[in-house]
Amino acid sequence: MTDINSNKPLDAIITLSSRAFSLVARNQRKPLLQTGYINVMGAIEMLESLEYHHDNVVRIAAELGSGARVSVTHVDHEVVAYLNRVGQFRYFAKSRFVATAVPSVDALIPKISRFMIFRDKHTAHRSIDAPRKKDTEDAKLSHARAVTSIMGSVHMPKPNAEEVIPPPIGVLMDIDAIQMHIQKELWTKTFRSYQTFDTSTGSHVHFTLEAEHPDIVGEAYSVIERVVLFE
Repeated sequence: MTDINSNKPLDAIITLSSRAFSLVARNQRKPLLQTGYINVMGAIEMLESLEYHHDNVVRIAAELGSGARVSVTHVDHEVVAYLNRVGQFRYFAKSRFVATAVPSVDALIPKISRFMIFRDKHTAHRSIDAPRKKDTEDAKLSHARAVTSIMGSVHMPKPNAEEVIPPPIGVLMDIDAIQMHIQKELWTKTFRSYQTFDTSTGSHVHFTLEAEHPDIVGEAYSVIERVVLFE
């Protein structure tokens, strides 16, 4: 395996998926890579896909903030794909293979575990279609709306963003102008945030992809690193 970043120290490699590929390339003789190379490389591709879907959300949000005629459901579709990859990675993290190097993996993936509710009750399959005993009627409706345009999202202010301002008085009679103003304000100054209800804890869970992404990919990388460097 060739390390395309061989001239850089690991911590200087910007994207964590690229750093993980280099980590493997520099440690090819490590024990678990001898038996679980496919396990690890597949997990790195999961990490890479998290970065891919995150970047797509950022790009689409920027287009919406510029006033482009883009459907906001494009963001939802990317978030669904992102959460499915989060769920896929958690199965890797909880596997017997990983347990060899990381017997207490839950401590490394608190955010990944927290947001599994979205994957388990909505993105992989909806509880309204395949309910479990604890899924109440209200919970099923909450799960079904979770990552959709059907009351499934709110907008949360970006850190240090200016306050969202209402449309100017001069455009109040122009519906298209009002909608365009709202679109630009929301997508420039806020993040799209999703929520659902976790019956196991009796609480609502909020997921804001752009805000949570650094922690999620950081957790994923830490698991991969522990596995690769295991002696």
